[in-house]
Amino acid sequence: LMNGLVLVDNIRWLAIFWEGTTLCSFFLIGHDGTKEAKASARRALVINTFGGLMMSLGGFFALRLVGSESLAAAMASPASLLPIALLAVATMTKSAQLPFQSWLLGAMVAPTPVSALLHSSTMVKAGSYLILRMAPALSHTPLAPVIAVAGAFTFAVTCALAIGQGNGKKVLAYSTIANLGLIAACAALNTPLAFAAALMLLIFHAVTKALLFLCVGTIEQTIGSRHIEDMGGILFKMPLTTSVAIIGMVSMMVPPFGMLIGKWMAIEAAVGSPLVLLFFIVGSALTVFFWAKWLGRITTASHHDAYTIEKVSRWQSAVLVVMVMAVIGGSLAAMPIYHHVAKPISLIMAGGLHGDLSLFSLLDSVEAFMTWPIFVVLGVVLLAIGISAVFFRRSHLRLPFLCGENVPEGKFSFEFRSMADRPEMALVNSYYLSPVFGEGKITAWCNPVAALIILTLFGVIVP
Repeated sequence: LMNGLVLVDNIRWLAIFWEGTTLCSFFLIGHDGTKEAKASARRALVINTFGGLMMSLGGFFALRLVGSESLAAAMASPASLLPIALLAVATMTKSAQLPFQSWLLGAMVAPTPVSALLHSSTMVKAGSYLILRMAPALSHTPLAPVIAVAGAFTFAVTCALAIGQGNGKKVLAYSTIANLGLIAACAALNTPLAFAAALMLLIFHAVTKALLFLCVGTIEQTIGSRHIEDMGGILFKMPLTTSVAIIGMVSMMVPPFGMLIGKWMAIEAAVGSPLVLLFFIVGSALTVFFWAKWLGRITTASHHDAYTIEKVSRWQSAVLVVMVMAVIGGSLAAMPIYHHVAKPISLIMAGGLHGDLSLFSLLDSVEAFMTWPIFVVLGVVLLAIGISAVFFRRSHLRLPFLCGENVPEGKFSFEFRSMADRPEMALVNSYYLSPVFGEGKITAWCNPVAALIILTLFGVIVP
């Protein structure tokens, strides 16, 4: 279905494959057969069927106004603003942009492999693919700035929503929606650099998010919870899975991983659009906040003399290793991927886009720079840590100072002596800032605003 969706040019066949993915997601989300799973599956079906209706209407008006069901012909015709606007709404529903995000949040009830599939590379990325394919047709039209603002608004708001979530899978879901909004905004910015940024984000997000969903699913099966606060100490309980998850989280926000390069390119491309740029900056800052908070929680562990690799099935461990190697290998090749994939495609599309090609000069100045030196330095650091561990002696150990004298005979290194020499446990909790970033508080106003932005699409095409 995904191959057909990507390869066809006829809007009618595109709609058939589009609805096929909707039907598949309905069955996958409802796999467990629970009341919650069935309700989430129905919600996904209803919202994505609405998107399919928008696509069908787009095809109908393309046939009436353009005289062809060819997607390429519709994109090339100056009379195709209405079909393009309808197709844009279809992409927003499929990629769960505000205010259509509820179906993807509900998809968390599905088994972990299904969540990884839906959130990383299929279904939601169908919307990203179509908006990228429509990018040349958006050039020099009043639709482009509206779609760019809608995507950037989704990026900033869902990053804020992720801060207030304690459910690990929900954080991943909001992160997915945010990055899909970022891709849509880049596609609508209509510059070669923005298009290249969208391609980079499309590639690296798929690999990293699939890895993170698999890790969180494995953690949930082991500890019986997907809540972030219950993940304290899992670095000792599950050192392999937790280490892989840490790599995945770090790859979402720091160099030299490809996601950061894509976001850097997106911010560079948005310089000429102040409102979009503001949303990009705010969203990027909030991204660091919620990833760093989660990282801090899972790396907070009491001292243990030895760590034992958890028992994971051969297939699970093989998949995790393959995925983490893909994340690391992709980051090693981030600049070559930009140079040999993203930039050439963007330059081919440049005939239908506007914008100064000199914006590539900033990246061209580091184009010859390979990210492997950074990994060499990291390898040296890890080697030094390993050598230190070999020569480590227990007499060198100093427990962290808490609110009083440590309890050396205690079970955990977080115990200290309180009043009357009573042992107490120091507790560490994350800030979720619910009064500000609570889901109910934000969605109450952001969904109507997002709906108004989408309605603006049809307002700007009226002569």
